Amino acid sequence: MWRVVRKVVLALGIIGFLPGGGTLASLLVLGLVRVFAPPLYVIGGWLLLLTGLFLLFAESIEGDPRWCTMDEAVGMLLTLLVMGVFIGEQWSLWGLEVAGFLAFRLFDITKPLLVSCAEKAPGMIGVLADDLVAGVMAGTIISLLYLFVRVAV
Repeated sequence: MWRVVRKVVLALGIIGFLPGGGTLASLLVLGLVRVFAPPLYVIGGWLLLLTGLFLLFAESIEGDPRWCTMDEAVGMLLTLLVMGVFIGEQWSLWGLEVAGFLAFRLFDITKPLLVSCAEKAPGMIGVLADDLVAGVMAGTIISLLYLFVRVAV
């Protein structure tokens, strides 16, 4: 029974078992944040909660199974949180949220240097670390681009 519960939690219900589960998990987070428009401290709380659940439930899973999509949800939350810290209230503009989503998925899928290094950490830390690094990179780059354009215009 515990195995089934753990798998359902890590897969975010059925999302992890659908094609493109990582992208769907990221879109779910984006949609929830868009609908509920929580303050940044709530996003930070969700981030801590999901990270803790991930580490708790994923302790005995080997590798990075496709169905495990909670790490993508954590990475997307971190992208939005970083954007909120850098940009302030403007982070929740629809175009910036979509840009953050696209940048996060690009970094998570292509695994540029920092992301691939993080992925090599042992065990489930590596599974989560690559998404955390991709989230920080995506949030930082989109924020810096936004601030650069805002200053330049």
